[in-house]
Amino acid sequence: MLRQIIFILCCMAILMFSAELTQAAEFNLRLGHPVPVTSVHHSWAQRFTDNFTKLSGGAIQTEIIGGGVLGDPKEHMAQLRAGKLDLWLMDLTALMFAKESRQFAVLFAPFLFRDQEHYRKYLASEVFKAMIEEAEQKVGIKYLGTIGDRSPRALSTAKRPIKSPDEMKGLKMRVPGLPFVSEVWKAWGASPTPVRGADIYQALQTGMVDGDDNGIATLFERGLDEVLKYHTPINYVHSSLCIYMSGHIWSKLTEQQRSAAQKAVRIVDEEHKSYQEMMASYLDKARAKGIKIVEPDIVKFQAPVKEIVAKFEDKFWPKGLYERIQEVR
Repeated sequence: MLRQIIFILCCMAILMFSAELTQAAEFNLRLGHPVPVTSVHHSWAQRFTDNFTKLSGGAIQTEIIGGGVLGDPKEHMAQLRAGKLDLWLMDLTALMFAKESRQFAVLFAPFLFRDQEHYRKYLASEVFKAMIEEAEQKVGIKYLGTIGDRSPRALSTAKRPIKSPDEMKGLKMRVPGLPFVSEVWKAWGASPTPVRGADIYQALQTGMVDGDDNGIATLFERGLDEVLKYHTPINYVHSSLCIYMSGHIWSKLTEQQRSAAQKAVRIVDEEHKSYQEMMASYLDKARAKGIKIVEPDIVKFQAPVKEIVAKFEDKFWPKGLYERIQEVR
């Protein structure tokens, strides 16, 4: 009997403590993202929210809703702008989904960055500062910072290795549904086929597409290592994952809470192994899975770039922006 009373009292204490924590939270936020909840990127979101709660002294609690449950990137963006979503984990390039910040589409232009180090220098540049401040003002969101590097977009295929565009005629490539990205792959000789991220595996398995345009990390996040057998690291788009906050919430935070949000992002970013170590690890993992790494004839992939960039300047980004970013040192 005594044990039962002690057990009941302990349960009541736990419930009261949980209720106190809930009541103590000044904000109960929701963070959405499209990546699988089993991915390393989901764990980044978890570390961010843990840091945010701790740094805010428990005043801010965050629920993570991953795996694209809340929709595709465009839908996430719309929800964030409307204040229906509080935080968003997504690629920096996703700002292009708002017409007021469409100029961020330039980040998808081929070979804009020499390497990931150049990309990071861009994030620290006055060019980026001007671009992101304009986006924040016009779109009504707050960029909290980069939470970690992404593996660059490359070429992976299921049936045959591809070393240069000369070998891509007739190749059905899964690509993002963006006009200028399709033009890039057409220029390389492929037949671009837009497919949703969640449907890539089935599209490859059924032969709807022969290859995928994605970073090598995605092979493992979506189980594509089971159907893709060759990886050609053309690394034509460099990027990172970021945390965005709704302007509706940002306006309600104190200066200390705003600082906590940005610091929570920086902590996660600084925890990661170096970009070089990350990529070496993924390539080793791919080889161990039996995926052949194909050395590309990169000059041939770079050859059509100027013509493609010229075609889409003034349509998706201001004229000269591509060159200004390339000149960042």
